Amino acid sequence: MKKTLVSIIIPCYNVEKYLTECLDSVLNQVFKQYEIICIEDCSKDKTKDILKQYEKKYKNIRVIYNKTNQGLAISRNIGINNSLGEYVYFLDSDDYISKNCIDKLYKKIVTDNCDMVMAAIKPYPEDKQNEFCITRSDFLQGWVKFEHFTKLKITEKNGCEYYEKLYCCAVNKLYKKSFLIDNSIYFINKKCFHEDNGFWLKILACKPIISGIFEQTYFYRIRNQSITNKMDLDKKTHVQHVELVLKDALDFVKNKKNKNLYNFIYHIVYNNK
Repeated sequence: MKKTLVSIIIPCYNVEKYLTECLDSVLNQVFKQYEIICIEDCSKDKTKDILKQYEKKYKNIRVIYNKTNQGLAISRNIGINNSLGEYVYFLDSDDYISKNCIDKLYKKIVTDNCDMVMAAIKPYPEDKQNEFCITRSDFLQGWVKFEHFTKLKITEKNGCEYYEKLYCCAVNKLYKKSFLIDNSIYFINKKCFHEDNGFWLKILACKPIISGIFEQTYFYRIRNQSITNKMDLDKKTHVQHVELVLKDALDFVKNKKNKNLYNFIYHIVYNNK
């Protein structure tokens, strides 16, 4: 039996409409030495039934069933702690990936011997008639752009710069698991939105070596009922959750003694109110 090299972590909540497409996109990968870890987060639709069918049919799919709804951040942490691969990859259950996605990222991270490799994202509106979805998709098209790069070394001096230059989404990045575990890098351990921002800041604080492939391997669905879109409509909750995530990252960065990044986060939390 071949060794598991990549663990693909997929939190799942109320995604019966999209889950089959998501899972099939992974099962059709050119790269084969992977496992799929699905964290079922107490869905109210048929998500659990779909997962049970796939788990029964495919040996490389494991499903973890949360006893209570934990949210995306904690579910991802559960995935990390239960992963068997040398590398981890996060995929949202309403999105899908190209068939060469994992193969491209794996070859790049091994060749460059880096801590993380990222690829471009293709956002697209689910409803092409919905103005909100179209506007958000157009905005994200610009946000997730970057130039191809190899073995970028993050330092204390340039960490703040690359927080904004490179998109902070946790998805569509392949991480060396030992880098995450050895540095105790996890998402905020709370049921909280905007967890990606804090996770990215924690990564930068640990001075990784990063490579980037300018190829769209991840298809990010913009839907009107998604968690992110709902948050955008509730500005008060948005601000509260961003602050909670940043304060968690601030404590982490302080322990890492990264002064520049600490001052950068502190300014955002306490001086921009």
